[in-house]
Amino acid sequence: MENGLGTYVTYNPFAVSLETRVDDLLRMVESMAMHHFPVVDHEQQLIGVVSETDLMRLAQRSRESGVELDSTVEPIVTRQLVTVDYLASPHRALQLLMDYKISSLPVLQKGKLIGIVTTSDFLREFSYGQMTCAKEPVSDFLETPPEPLEPDSTLDDAMAAMDAAGLTHQVIVQGGCPVGVVARREIAKALTLGTSRGKFNGSSSVVKVLRRTPPFRPGQRMNEAAARMIEHGLTALAVTNQGNRFLGLITADEILRIMLEGLKP
Repeated sequence: MENGLGTYVTYNPFAVSLETRVDDLLRMVESMAMHHFPVVDHEQQLIGVVSETDLMRLAQRSRESGVELDSTVEPIVTRQLVTVDYLASPHRALQLLMDYKISSLPVLQKGKLIGIVTTSDFLREFSYGQMTCAKEPVSDFLETPPEPLEPDSTLDDAMAAMDAAGLTHQVIVQGGCPVGVVARREIAKALTLGTSRGKFNGSSSVVKVLRRTPPFRPGQRMNEAAARMIEHGLTALAVTNQGNRFLGLITADEILRIMLEGLKP
C-alpha cells in the first residue's frame, strides 16, 4: 500500500486541449461533478490545468458584465503546476494535496500525463481499513461542533456563518436533528451558475443545495466514515447520537490529515 502510488492513481484520465470551449467544461462541472481538467497537447504532454474555481470566476465575471461566455479555456489555464511523479510515495502525493489545498494532482511520467490522483482516491484507500488509524472511533476526533443553522437560513446566511467560523461545511438542523450538510464549494457553485440561470440567489434557502447525510454514530470507525463519504459523494458527515441529535461533524479533510500522519514519508 505504501510502495508507490499504484492503486491510488486513476490512469488515462479525461483531459482537454487548449481549444476546448469554456461552456462545454461548465456543463461537465454541473453534470459530471468534475473539479479539475488537465490540459494536454497532441502528444499528451501536460500543458496546464483548468479548475472548477477558474471556471466559476470566469462565469462570475461574465454574469456581472453581461457578456456571454464564448471562448476557449486557453486564457484561464493554470500553467504553474503542482504535479507528482508516478514513482512518488502516497505520503508525498497526499502531502502535496494538503499543502496546496487542492483535490487533484496530475501524475506524470517523463512529462506526459498518465493519470491523476485525487483526495477521493485517498479516501477510498483509507476506507478499506488497512491502516491502524482507520480503525479508531470517530468519537476520538470529534471537536466542539460548529453552531448549526436552521432550514429557513439562506445561502448568504450559510456563507456568512462559515466565513465567521472559518468553516468549509455547515450543518443544517431542525429540532436538534441534522437535516443535511452544505459545503462552501457547492454554495459558491450554486450562486455563480444558478444566479445567471434564475435558479438561485443569495436569499435562496440552504435546503436547495444541502446534501443529506446517512445516520452516523460516534462509535463507528473512521474508515467507515470514509466509506460513507465515497458511497454518497459527500465531503462531510453529521455525527449523531441514538436519538439522532447532532453531536459533531467529521470532514474529508480531517480524515486525510489523519491518513497523512499514518503514511510513511
